[in-house]
Amino acid sequence: MNTDGERLKLYHITSNEKVAIPEVKDLLNKGIPQIFLVNTNRGECRIESFRYLTREEEGLLGSYRQESDQNNYRVTHSIVNYIYANVLHCGIEELLFGRGKYQKPFISNDLNYHYNIAHSKNFALVGIHGRELGVDIESIDEGLDYKAIARDLFAQEDREYIQREPGNFFRLWVAKEAYLKLRGTGFYSDLKELAVKGEEEGKIILLDKTSGSCHPVFMTEHLSCSIGFSCL
Repeated sequence: MNTDGERLKLYHITSNEKVAIPEVKDLLNKGIPQIFLVNTNRGECRIESFRYLTREEEGLLGSYRQESDQNNYRVTHSIVNYIYANVLHCGIEELLFGRGKYQKPFISNDLNYHYNIAHSKNFALVGIHGRELGVDIESIDEGLDYKAIARDLFAQEDREYIQREPGNFFRLWVAKEAYLKLRGTGFYSDLKELAVKGEEEGKIILLDKTSGSCHPVFMTEHLSCSIGFSCL
């Protein structure tokens, strides 16, 4: 998969030890975006290896009632903390966490590294890059009434795109959310402000109607999930 001359590195990892810091640093220095995908079912990964939470995060973990939500939280935040602590040469309690205008989280750093997280059911996703980025993942639910959702939330050109292939609903939803997370607004924005403009190999092109500009979102599929990634 290419991003305007860049490669995208997708890792499927089963433990935190599989995050190879020397490679992460090298690819960050080369401007190559990296995405870490984890199947968070206990039978599929070593949940106990994802142990890099701050004291505050450990406290928040108990607020999640579902084990799957706890696992996703532990995995995504551990990966982020582990990477940042190593590339910034500090302890995880020294990381400077913050939130943007629309609550998009960030860790302040002089290297201008950015991250974004997403999860869906038993899959967790972390993206890291030297520029702003947004990632999303959605499990494909064959029983979902996607036509009703598309009718209420999507533009006419989107509905025509979905009619050609039902699976396009999930791909388009992921693409839109990844782009809105890149922009930092998430669902504070109207999904109808974005419409599918076309497709190229490995990506969906979105038209941002508020600015009149087009933006690629890079797509991949893993098992029963659609994964979207967008960067500035």
